[in-house]
Amino acid sequence: MILTYNLKHQRDFSGELRKAKKIADFAIRTRTNTSKDVKHFGLKSAIANQILRKYRRHIIKKATNVKLTIPGQGVKFDPNSAMAEIPCLKLTLDCKYIPTFQKIRQVEIGGTFAHISVEIAEPEMSSSEKFIGIDCNTTGHAVVVAIPHTGKIHKLGKMAIHTHTKYKQIRKKLQRNGKFSLLKKIKNKESRILKNINHHISKKIVQIAVSENSAIRFEDLKGIRKNKKYSRKFRYSLNSWSYYQIQQLTEYKAKKQ
Repeated sequence: MILTYNLKHQRDFSGELRKAKKIADFAIRTRTNTSKDVKHFGLKSAIANQILRKYRRHIIKKATNVKLTIPGQGVKFDPNSAMAEIPCLKLTLDCKYIPTFQKIRQVEIGGTFAHISVEIAEPEMSSSEKFIGIDCNTTGHAVVVAIPHTGKIHKLGKMAIHTHTKYKQIRKKLQRNGKFSLLKKIKNKESRILKNINHHISKKIVQIAVSENSAIRFEDLKGIRKNKKYSRKFRYSLNSWSYYQIQQLTEYKAKKQ
């Protein structure tokens, strides 16, 4: 399992970040994949290669929020002192607050934080004869949590359905007016809001499971989108679902318990 931790690096990398942005834009524009083509920007090849790999296949016109990406092999970690050294940036990070991990997979450096992705051994999942059932909906609340052994029901994610409806109307209006650049921004904003809602939903599901000492069982929705008998309105709601994301986030949070 890979987890990411944020550490303040207390360094000014504004110059390197500007170079990284130029390389990302160059990769988008030229689709190059070799660091020789961006050598003149003056960024270390280990970092430039990672930026090229990430952005050369992007369909965006301009890169934003570009970070300095260092692969795991470019980081030296001392388990005795819990210090991680990045030679190409002459940076040392104190990792003593990060739980025991197997290895560092990647480090991303931003303006303030270093985002350290580490590989942690998969924890053994506890077994339980009890379970809570997760039912996914396209109307009302996004998720209903049923606890069979107590008869209790928790309804979660009412704002998710409201958000879909709200942004559907906004998109229609923008399409009619031909404002396609705004349309893309609105779509990205909707995705960010829904991802945040899904984080809260998955967190609550795991909290309920822990408090009830129960396993989590999701409704099987495999192949549901292939059914063409639904109404047009229902098909829109169905294809706007992000329940796979909820399931993935729930599994991730459950493993961290």
